[in-house]
Amino acid sequence: MKGLAGKTAVVTGSSRGIGRAISLDLARNGVVVAMMASKPSRRAKNSLKIIQKYSPGSKLFFARIENRVEVEALVRKIKINFGRVDFLINNAGINHDKTLVKMTYFDWDEVINVNLTGTFNMIKNVLPIVNKNGRIINISSIVGIGGAYGQVNYAASKAGIIGLTKSLAKELAKQKITVNAICPGYTKTDMLKTIPNKILIERLLPQIPLRRLAEPSEIASIVTFLCSKNASYITGEILPVDGGLL
Repeated sequence: MKGLAGKTAVVTGSSRGIGRAISLDLARNGVVVAMMASKPSRRAKNSLKIIQKYSPGSKLFFARIENRVEVEALVRKIKINFGRVDFLINNAGINHDKTLVKMTYFDWDEVINVNLTGTFNMIKNVLPIVNKNGRIINISSIVGIGGAYGQVNYAASKAGIIGLTKSLAKELAKQKITVNAICPGYTKTDMLKTIPNKILIERLLPQIPLRRLAEPSEIASIVTFLCSKNASYITGEILPVDGGLL
């Protein structure tokens, strides 16, 4: 994608799945990536090595996004290392799936704190160092639009991200910073491994018109497009990438 070389991006949840795919696609287009993970791990270090093959200046940082003190310290490090940033991609998220009757207060609080409050914490702290004409891209979910059985906490958090995105897009338009959200459908990530294979094949796939799961790279390519100059007039949009499910 033209016009991305030399830009800087912050990507949360970038040690695996969609976040790693986003980091890789941006790196292949010449973007320097500040990769973020909640804690050190072999997987995170391996992901960094892959990204650095394409973008040697990329670095890995650690912070729990639900902890605003850690986020504040993280952003200070990013500012020291990169100065200002062009793109903020809020991808990190968790799930604790249960019906509401069985859901604990911990299940509710942790999912809301990581997925929704964590997104707020990142935007609140990174925004002061985002360049004019920058991009904020939030990874929501089709569950935030249509709901899902056993996911009231996850759905609420992702629906909150949609509302946050639409409101923030109006607030930041004067600064020429666009804000959009992508709502992936069922995607080949670790999160999907909790679903028994039989249920996946017999119940979920038949609901998807394209009859397959999304690849993380397919979500990443939309992020890269939204970061490009080609998407400069797109803001406040919610983009389902779900194979026709909704």
